[in-house]
Amino acid sequence: MELKKAYLDSIEAGKINPDKPSKQRITEKTIADAPELIKNYLRKCGYVDKPAIRNGEIHWENSFHRKNSKSAFEKLSYKQFNSVINVSRNVYIKSKITELLEKSVNGVGKWQITLMRFFKLIDLDDASLLAKSTLAMLLFEFSLLPSFFLMDGVTYGEQTDDSIVVNFIAGTVAVSGTFYFGNDGMITRFETDDRLYAENGKALRKVRWIGKIEGYTEDDGITHPAKVVESWELEQGEFDHFKGEIGDIVFNV
Repeated sequence: MELKKAYLDSIEAGKINPDKPSKQRITEKTIADAPELIKNYLRKCGYVDKPAIRNGEIHWENSFHRKNSKSAFEKLSYKQFNSVINVSRNVYIKSKITELLEKSVNGVGKWQITLMRFFKLIDLDDASLLAKSTLAMLLFEFSLLPSFFLMDGVTYGEQTDDSIVVNFIAGTVAVSGTFYFGNDGMITRFETDDRLYAENGKALRKVRWIGKIEGYTEDDGITHPAKVVESWELEQGEFDHFKGEIGDIVFNV
């Protein structure tokens, strides 16, 4: 199946049923049990006293990726849709010669890469490390859609004045990561050991992964990350492998 069509098909289950609209709102009462760092982030992003956000179509612009530290950045076409309805993350990425479909649905991971649309380079489905890897990315993207912090399956670990460990279980898969906050209360960085590293698409292994938020923007009263840089912490140092800007996020599709 063409990966773009597979992506479009996969996001349907995470959309809101127009015949059953949610009336849930995020209020100070619904966030009362969350840690102060998370409550403050929800407030600053403008989520409180608004309808609960159940999904989001993330519009990436000026997105670039490179395979290793010696290669140049390549421009990407990047489409993404995350949803709490079926606890999912769906991504379709197209470069000049390859296409990638990466998704996590209720803890089940899938990762496909094709060359020139037809030749399979990678086709992984729900291997244990893959499931954790795709779910760890969804955890980082709680920063894009902060109401995800309020989902079932989210618990909190060690906390400091400017960081908190967040644990997340979907299905039978558990991941964990640390969110770091700036003096203004906004998330600046996320680190996890549950993400897979594949140099040149081979030799999959677990390496510390870092998501850095380098700017925010506001749309219709909601503040969300506007610039993201993603890195691997390799033996030779931190290697930035992705950088992208978010034009806007369409909520509650």
